[in-house]
Amino acid sequence: MAENESKRKILVGRKLRPVTFTIDKNSVQDFSRLVNETNAVYFDPKAAALAGYPTCVVPPSYTQLVALAMIRSLDWKVDLMLDWNTQTAMYGEQDLEYFRPLFYAEKLTVNAQISGVEHKAGKRTFDAVAIAIQVQDESGDLAMAGGIQLLLFD
Repeated sequence: MAENESKRKILVGRKLRPVTFTIDKNSVQDFSRLVNETNAVYFDPKAAALAGYPTCVVPPSYTQLVALAMIRSLDWKVDLMLDWNTQTAMYGEQDLEYFRPLFYAEKLTVNAQISGVEHKAGKRTFDAVAIAIQVQDESGDLAMAGGIQLLLFD
């Protein structure tokens, strides 16, 4: 294999296990306070109803936790060819678009697929692994989509 190629190229196209994520009221409220989200629609069902929502809304910044649920479900050795004993991983970036507000108690399914692997050389070599995600609600409608990138160091 050429020095500028990665053994992980074979992972491109691999679908990862779907993950179910239920939006928990306490988690949303704790997160909202942590990031200084003060809008009453995130905490008060009456304020959410007055704003036209069926229940409390999840702040847009919380959506990253939905993507992280997929990362927590990974079998790093099988899914990404990463051995924690000798290698290191780091969160690279994310680009998420959501198509509608998310709500308390909503059950979401995160589907993910490895969409690219780029080998990088520098002080240490690493692979930038792009993962495309789609998040559907219980009706099967797309609630959000986008991608994340993980940096896997050899």
